[in-house]
Amino acid sequence: MEIDVFLGGWQIECCTPPPGEGDVVSWRLEWVDDPAGPGAHEARWRAVPAAPPPADGLVLDDGALHAWWNGSAGDLPLRGRLLADDHDQVPEQVPPVTGTVLSVRVVEQAHSRTGMRRYEPLAGAYSLRPVPRSPRWFTSDRSGPPPEVLRKDSGVLLGLRIDLEHVPR
Repeated sequence: MEIDVFLGGWQIECCTPPPGEGDVVSWRLEWVDDPAGPGAHEARWRAVPAAPPPADGLVLDDGALHAWWNGSAGDLPLRGRLLADDHDQVPEQVPPVTGTVLSVRVVEQAHSRTGMRRYEPLAGAYSLRPVPRSPRWFTSDRSGPPPEVLRKDSGVLLGLRIDLEHVPR
């Protein structure tokens, strides 16, 4: 099974080793309502019981894949994307996904200015740049007045081949 997973640049800048092609990685995943973001796809999730049940969310199952949804079954989107968590933000009831990195693509996201120094991502306004290994740093200082649209590297989209030997049954 092959999936795309987004790993935020802040996690790599903090303490996650930059993943590269051929690396074996293991993370808990979060499903987010972002139907136009990098790696967006459709999934037919079902909620699974967890002991103890996590607060304010659901453990999701799609066969060989598990993820966390920070919402209720009634607002679970069919189309979204998977985010890797390497900082314990996804509850431990969600089994980690282990896989081999097949591809690494730096995500350059466009952001629209919403205030003097505030920006929000523009839905679907991103580009992907293939690299053999993730960069270690994603931030850059910009000089001059704040632009109306700011483009910056926000993380990496990883193509993973899931190791089915490590999938919980």
